Parts: sequence; C-alpha cells; structure tokens
Amino acid sequence: MDLVIELIPATRFDLIIANASIMLTEDNVPWARKIRLTFTQLLVAFQHLAIGGTLIVSLRTRPFNWVIDIIVMLNMTFNSIDVVKPSFQAKTSFAYFVCQGFSVATVTVQRICRCIQYLQDVGEYSTV
Repeated sequence: MDLVIELIPATRFDLIIANASIMLTEDNVPWARKIRLTFTQLLVAFQHLAIGGTLIVSLRTRPFNWVIDIIVMLNMTFNSIDVVKPSFQAKTSFAYFVCQGFSVATVTVQRICRCIQYLQDVGEYSTV
C-alpha cells in the first residue's frame, strides 16, 4: 500500500506538529477510525519530516496496545523522546511526545501502512 498526500512541497519539514488525537474526543467516532487517523498522521509526518527533524505528536496516555506500538515505532525512529503532560490537561488522557533527531524510517513506514490497512479492514466491520 502506497499512501501519498498531494500538494505537499518537495522539500521536507524540520518540524511537524501532529495533533489529531486531541481532535477526536467525540464519542460518535468509532475507535478503529480514531486509531487509523493517528497512524495516518504519523505516516504523513514520517514521509515529510527532514532527517534530524522534530515531531511533536499528541497521544492518549492510557495503556492501549496501539499506543504502545506507536511509542515503540517512535523509539525506533528518533534519537530522543520527551513526554510532556501540561498541567492544564490534568483531567485528559493525552500527552505530547516531543521526538527529536528523525532518522530514515523505511521499516517503520511499512509497519504503519500495514496497521492502517488492518484498521481500515477491521473498521468496516466494527461498531466500536
């Protein structure tokens, strides 16, 4: 599967902020779709982040398997990761992962594509 976002400049970005998880707090959005969007934003970020660049991504902090999977992929792809949970978000289950020192992520991109395809397939049959 080769996913491509059109109309993106040919140059890569030194900083990408991926905040889709926080935007999906509505209960009427199925979980498979929320998770798929989170993986999709990571795919777009990895495709357009410059080597050595920084990614700031918001993720749920509950110990869901998919969150752990994303954290593993981030650890494989960046030199350092800092987790920040602002005090004004004390009641929410989100944290910001500040990932610095992006490296080539061919294996990670392939893994993300497989996750997106799986979630798309599962989402068609899921009501959760």
